[in-house]
Amino acid sequence: FSSRRRHTRYIGDWSSDVCSSDLTTIAATSCDNANDWTVDAAHNRLFSCDLSGVTPEDIGTEATLEFKTVKGAEYYLIEVSKDTLYNDIEMGSTATSIIYGEDKSIKESPYTMTGLDSSTKYYLRLKAMSGNTPESKWSYLSDYSFKTKSEQIFEEISTADLTENSVVLHWLANAEVTKLEILKGEEVKVTKDLTNDNEAVTNGTITIDGLEAQTNYTAKIYKDNVVRGTIGFTTFAAVPSADLVYRMTADENLSNELLAEITAQCEGTSITIAMPAGTTNKYGEALELVDGYSYTFFGIAGEKKPVIAISTITLKNNALIKFQNVELNADGINAEGTAKTNEYIINQSAAAVVDNITFEDCDIIGFKNSIVRIQSSGIEFKKVVFNGCYIKGQNLASSYYVLHNKNGKFGEVEYNNTTFDCTGYRGLFYSENKDCTSINITDCTIYNIPASGQYVIDFKSTNNGATNGIIINNTIFAKVQDASAAKGIRSNSVQTFDNVWTTNDFKLTGNQFSGTVTAFDGTSTDLFENPAAGDFTIKSYNFGGRLNAGAIKWRMAE
Repeated sequence: FSSRRRHTRYIGDWSSDVCSSDLTTIAATSCDNANDWTVDAAHNRLFSCDLSGVTPEDIGTEATLEFKTVKGAEYYLIEVSKDTLYNDIEMGSTATSIIYGEDKSIKESPYTMTGLDSSTKYYLRLKAMSGNTPESKWSYLSDYSFKTKSEQIFEEISTADLTENSVVLHWLANAEVTKLEILKGEEVKVTKDLTNDNEAVTNGTITIDGLEAQTNYTAKIYKDNVVRGTIGFTTFAAVPSADLVYRMTADENLSNELLAEITAQCEGTSITIAMPAGTTNKYGEALELVDGYSYTFFGIAGEKKPVIAISTITLKNNALIKFQNVELNADGINAEGTAKTNEYIINQSAAAVVDNITFEDCDIIGFKNSIVRIQSSGIEFKKVVFNGCYIKGQNLASSYYVLHNKNGKFGEVEYNNTTFDCTGYRGLFYSENKDCTSINITDCTIYNIPASGQYVIDFKSTNNGATNGIIINNTIFAKVQDASAAKGIRSNSVQTFDNVWTTNDFKLTGNQFSGTVTAFDGTSTDLFENPAAGDFTIKSYNFGGRLNAGAIKWRMAE
């Protein structure tokens, strides 16, 4: 109030000292120059935009920018560059600049930027434009840059593309690529310059020879120094050496008669039976191994693994029984030759001591009860190993465990780099009030454990267990059947876990895991591409174990 009063008094004082003619002159002057002051051109422009952020797309060469549009803008310009961008840098002046919107096509948010390099850091800025008002100042991301995702232009490598010492690689035809590398671990073993190889680039394929048998490799393909694709593969194993290597013909069938004939030819104690790719062996009786001999049943590399569909296999005192690169399938026959679903691979009741039973690179499909079951005392399987296998059971309530011991003894048990679709199996391991030596689970994907009061690992009570402990590393447990809860581990064993994950549809009750487990905030279908169809490829970038957990073939590339 006092300020207003002083102002009124001032006007009155001023007007009393001025003649009427002067007032007229002043009034006229005031009307003619009502806005006679200058405007700072720096402020006569469009407002700058707020940038919400960038979402790199899975395709690797695209990313989507979201921003808030501003009033008066007709279109927007976006600049990205591998070099730093700031106000003093003229638009388009860096060697790696890409400018979007010069055709005035960017009129709203979001906008997807294309033609980027994968797995690359880019700086970004945006400005609003208009034909009537000066452009806005540059707007920048809060952290100034973003990184595109890894690109994958390689196609899946099929068994037909592999041999013991070579691989055929396929990628997007006519893609911009300049170099290909084959790495063993971190060491580059093969480098191919593609800049002048028009045939390889046009067709998107090349054959790499001179590789080592049964070796893990990684292929990388580049555009200059930018990786456009990464894929891992393992060359096939060479036929294992033995005192006798017997190569079956396509018209031979695995049987007791053939086994006796082969064993009679052996002058030592070790036998490899090499089975042609794509063949099927069905036999309705128990296959009787010969006491004192070691047997390797080996599938020769090809488009399809040979199939062994034997009623069951009876062991004697054998140092080694090994199945390698074969499909063990329950779709068999009975003694009369009619169709039968087999229940076991090994269901041992006769006394025997076996040093090593190994399943390597095998598909084990559809057995009704167990893969290996010990029925009686006097039986000891000192070491059982699953390595690089895919195992799927049947949905039968009466089934047993993958490994099931009633009265004998298991020694060391190893599950390595193996995928278990446990549909039908009660769990991974059971030993009824009997110790084993150790259980080691490493790099495994374990899915669909039954929920009907069963344990993942069970010694029937906490009075027994693995004397050297239960160790689980780099492994994913996903989904319990029927969306209810299973049980964990019942034993007196020390449990040591490292990098073990569970999905939120893997629920446990009762004796849970005592080792450290990390929960993934999502279901098995959130984590895997199509688990119900046997595709356990990890698809979630929110999964902390995407690079180093689960069976190796399903993991994300870096």
